Amino acid sequence: MIELDKKQKNSMGIMLFSRFVEKHLYDTDWRLIATCCGVSDILNKYERVTRAQTFGDPDYPTAISRF
Repeated sequence: MIELDKKQKNSMGIMLFSRFVEKHLYDTDWRLIATCCGVSDILNKYERVTRAQTFGDPDYPTAISRF
């Protein structure tokens, strides 16, 4: 069995979360989430997440993980 370091585990967790959101929570209101979490400025920086969601682009999971 391969042992993962902390950075690899974090990356794996983010990837799995992104896939879960894409599959089960596709219509997430990212602006509401960002506002409630106090990270609206970060959403503005990574606006690709809302555009990829709106247009159903295949890079939506990647945009989620970057956000």
